[in-house]
Amino acid sequence: GEVKAFKSPKASNGDIVFAYTDYPSESLWRIRNTLEQCARQRNFNLIHFRTGKGESFNALYEQCRHCDDLKGVILSSTCERIDLTTLERLSSLGCSVALADNQFTYDLPDSVFSLSPDMEDRGRILASHLIEKGHKNIGMIRNEPLVDMFKPFMKGIKREINDQNAQLHCFSATINSWDSSMDAAQTITCDNLDT
Repeated sequence: GEVKAFKSPKASNGDIVFAYTDYPSESLWRIRNTLEQCARQRNFNLIHFRTGKGESFNALYEQCRHCDDLKGVILSSTCERIDLTTLERLSSLGCSVALADNQFTYDLPDSVFSLSPDMEDRGRILASHLIEKGHKNIGMIRNEPLVDMFKPFMKGIKREINDQNAQLHCFSATINSWDSSMDAAQTITCDNLDT
């Protein structure tokens, strides 16, 4: 992975490593921006560890081992499951490790924590918003790969749609990881519309 360090201009309270796949995502940008702001305000060095498409976080442990004063590691969710060996190695570093916006369920080692949204509630809010805007026939296109948090997400969508007497149409085609979501959604939707 590529490493880019943000060094605080003042004396440091320690290093925090933020590991993520370098992917064009608004949610990743928001997390990264928030972490940079918090690091500056609290006088931490934020070290970015970026991986590319198809790369794993295996080298992250070595990067963290070489930090002078490691206080924590934050891993942003990826479309790939992080292997248990990597999580166990990170757990042995002597600091807290957080999986942010996690999309998978894990049997986590000590000192590794998962920060996940309530996906059922997220699905309910999404469906409610579309229905409030006048949509009664709602199409669903799933991203690849299938992640653990998709099931509760769909449960929330289905519950809200049933409660509001709307219709849900789940398309069998999916959006592949790293493809343009907008282009794929337009193609799949057009292919499934009754003409």
